[in-house]
Amino acid sequence: MLEKIKAKWDYIQFLLDIDGDVWMGAFTTVILVRIGLVLTGHNPVTNSEAACYASAVTAFAYSNRGPK
Repeated sequence: MLEKIKAKWDYIQFLLDIDGDVWMGAFTTVILVRIGLVLTGHNPVTNSEAACYASAVTAFAYSNRGPK
C-alpha cells in the first residue's frame, strides 16, 4: 500500500518537475505579450508588473551562477 502511494507521489513530482528555463520563458512571453498590448492601445505596464519581472530575471540570473 505504501509503495503504491510512494509511486504515485513520485509520478506527481515527475510531472511537476519543470526546468527553470521553461518558467522564465513563459514569464518572458507573458511580459512580451503585455508590452505588445500596450503598443496597441491597452493600459501601460504597471510598476508592480515591471518590478515582478525584474525580480524574476534577477533571481533567475542569481540561481544560474554555477556550482554552489
